[in-house]
Amino acid sequence: MLAKDKNKKRWKYIYESRLNNSFIKDDIKNDILLLNWFGFSLKEKQIFDTKYKYLEFHKKTQISYIFNILIQEGKSLNLTLRDKVRILKKIKSYYNGSYIILKFIEKRFSNSHIIDFGAGCGIINYVYKKNNFKIKTVFSCDIIEFCKLSFKKLNKDYDKYLFDDEIYDSSNYHKDSVFLFRWSYDEMVDTDKLKVLNLLRNNRPKGIIISGEKHSDKNHDIDLFCLMNNYEIIQFNSTYPLNHGPTRVYRLSVNKLSFKRKCFFYFVKFMGKFSTNLKKNLLYIYFSLSDKI
Repeated sequence: MLAKDKNKKRWKYIYESRLNNSFIKDDIKNDILLLNWFGFSLKEKQIFDTKYKYLEFHKKTQISYIFNILIQEGKSLNLTLRDKVRILKKIKSYYNGSYIILKFIEKRFSNSHIIDFGAGCGIINYVYKKNNFKIKTVFSCDIIEFCKLSFKKLNKDYDKYLFDDEIYDSSNYHKDSVFLFRWSYDEMVDTDKLKVLNLLRNNRPKGIIISGEKHSDKNHDIDLFCLMNNYEIIQFNSTYPLNHGPTRVYRLSVNKLSFKRKCFFYFVKFMGKFSTNLKKNLLYIYFSLSDKI
């Protein structure tokens, strides 16, 4: 795919997933990138508390710093008090979710390097910078320029961001890394997906965390890749620890894959050629019953 076509697909994804569901009517502008990020999906919608309560990890002084940037960006938009409250709730949710995932990785994979695919505005890096964790470094990776510019605005003195082809250079990563995937396959072309899987194959990170449902298609599946390359599923939850959909936590294993499981995964891969949803459902059943298979 030509570069211009690839970039067109990226911007189309941004408009569909952000601006079309936002109270912000303007086109994307560099001076309101962060506001677009926190303001999306708020149009005519309420933010309801779910049965899962985020612990109140955020600190008012840290939240207010981000909030003040957004207020400055939105001066020309005449935001209502209701909009401001919604944005503040969104920041708290992002901050708390980032804190939880960092604490989770700290417990499961202590003293690791985190490679965060799809950090967007860089909130995980911001939270990492403001708190003490037993984590060596946090790098943000993304293929959308929108996210890079937002990251730069929020993390002016913390420039650990890999963009576009920099992502696929194995020399940028440590061997004791944990890869956190929060981007969706619908914003990547097939060549990008193949590069991601090759990156994992070449680096062999000690942990891979995948959050969300859009990480599979008929030709590429990151979950099957993990399961067929000596990664064992050590945790599966419907939303925890980030509210991006089902979360799978993999750890590199020293044990070889058993014949029975290998046959099952090849069967799932074969069925995926006919139905991506069937493949996903079979994997989720496996995740839920993994200790019994």
